[in-house]
Amino acid sequence: MHEIFISYSTKDKDLVFQITKKLEDAGLKIWIAPHDINTGIDYEDSIIEAIEKTNVFLLFISKNSLQSEDVKSELTLARSEGKQIVPFRLDDSPLKSKFRYYLSSTQHISVDKKNLDDSIDKLVHEIKEKLNKEKFLPEMVLAESGSFVTDSNEEILLTYDFLIGKYEITFEQYGWYCEINGISLPNDEHWGRGKRPVINVRWWDCIRYCNWLSNLSNLPIAYDQNGYLLDADGKKTDELAKVQGYRLPTKAEWEYAAYGGHKRTETAFLYSGSDNLKAVGWYWVNSGDRELSGYRSERKISLNNCRTHEVGEKMPNSLGIFDMSGNVWEWCYDNYIENSPLQKENPVIISDHPEQTEKVEKGGSFSGNPHYAQINYTGKYEANAKRKNLGFRIVKTPE
Repeated sequence: MHEIFISYSTKDKDLVFQITKKLEDAGLKIWIAPHDINTGIDYEDSIIEAIEKTNVFLLFISKNSLQSEDVKSELTLARSEGKQIVPFRLDDSPLKSKFRYYLSSTQHISVDKKNLDDSIDKLVHEIKEKLNKEKFLPEMVLAESGSFVTDSNEEILLTYDFLIGKYEITFEQYGWYCEINGISLPNDEHWGRGKRPVINVRWWDCIRYCNWLSNLSNLPIAYDQNGYLLDADGKKTDELAKVQGYRLPTKAEWEYAAYGGHKRTETAFLYSGSDNLKAVGWYWVNSGDRELSGYRSERKISLNNCRTHEVGEKMPNSLGIFDMSGNVWEWCYDNYIENSPLQKENPVIISDHPEQTEKVEKGGSFSGNPHYAQINYTGKYEANAKRKNLGFRIVKTPE
């Protein structure tokens, strides 16, 4: 299976192919056009599929590639898919337009044509570092800035882009964190671990996991020891775009992404991706050994072995996100404050009162009624408590 997608201008192909051969000799699995496009397969479809399936996007920057619309489109897609981008400079041409916007905060490696092997060694090291981290990093989807209307008919505007987890954090992903840090694994209720969403985690457990993931990715941590948001300089902030590390979504971010973000349909669905909950989510009716009907009861749920399911088995929403309705409730960052007025722009609800320990949860679960899985329903739970139907997904600011 290919690991690295090569984006380049064909005008640079001689040098690019020379470098690519050395990367392959170093054991890296490269996808590069036109070599890896199968006969009879549409060129554009092949490019899109390759970017989606590879882990690292290696961009050869040159005067030629900066003028290439194809390279620009490939970079845009890689960023929207949340891929790890490695820019490799073939010359000193200044970045412009989207290239500068997308790559200004990303570390570049420059070719030294007199010592090409040294440059390639640095490149190999950088790529292998990213591939080693890749198994720990959740797949992310880009939600571009935009607005949505709440159930109380208020328009909420998010003025910044953010990446959000394509799936809920799984036992497999959380298990690596536990193993490395000597932490006991959460109880899986004998349903299995692997690709099932992690459960029985406290809000505090989730933000510690986020900070660990930020450290792993050489990003500034998002939270201080009291759970307040931090900017890139480690200063307390409520401006979400200034937080660079991994974090929990706010209630507003969660709802915006659940509706489909900038790709939402004209008519808002009840659930994330459909008005038919069975198509997009697991809830008390369809999460057990057989499909149930009639009234909901805890006895029915227990006897039918209703349980969590592996992430990504149902339909995604229009943004490409899975399981935002049903499967497990998801922790959000915000405090739950009854009838709290919501800011119209980039809202986040933070309480300075230590006794305010209830946090927002969204999305419903495998054991819940359909009403709880509706996008506009908001639940609450104690930050220091955990449940067998409560997990989380994460977000971050694009680099």
